[in-house]
Amino acid sequence: MTNPPIPPSPQPPRPPQAGSGPAGGGAAPGWYPAGPGGQQRWWDGRQWGQLAGPVAPAPAPLTVSDANLWAALSHACFFVLGIIGPAVIRATKGKIVTNSPQERYLRQQSTEALNFQISFLIAWFGGFIILFMLAIGLGVVLAPLAAVIMVLMWVLLVAVWVGGLVYAIMAIMAGSKGEPYRYPICFRFIKD
Repeated sequence: MTNPPIPPSPQPPRPPQAGSGPAGGGAAPGWYPAGPGGQQRWWDGRQWGQLAGPVAPAPAPLTVSDANLWAALSHACFFVLGIIGPAVIRATKGKIVTNSPQERYLRQQSTEALNFQISFLIAWFGGFIILFMLAIGLGVVLAPLAAVIMVLMWVLLVAVWVGGLVYAIMAIMAGSKGEPYRYPICFRFIKD
């Protein structure tokens, strides 16, 4: 068998040399470069097929250390980016492509971090709204009682903040070791 014929294209592909196919025959069936831009053509062993676009490279598999790093970063976003960080990590790195354990772990941890940070924001801003409403409502009628309630609300807001810090640090440490972490106080709005 001889080399495959040159396909009808502006830039003909370069088929393999004679003798490279099975049993020393002609060119083996397969995709061959067909010009600039990564276009390819299929050679079936006898004739050329249609011109095809460039083949996208397969994504690199997520390693264990990468999954642990991204999981820890999604929890660490509590300190800097808030809900934006884990949402972006979940949408980009947390995609399930090959269904590997690393991908599932990262998806679960970034979802957990996102849910916790949404829960934290609701508790934090909800506390401020209640504090503001109590200050206005009770401040007019019962000033001494309003002062006590406002102090208690500030203590509660500080407790929410400290609890968020402690849970985030525990989650970062667990994520960096590859251990799944579930926040003990969290509404799970977003499912895996």
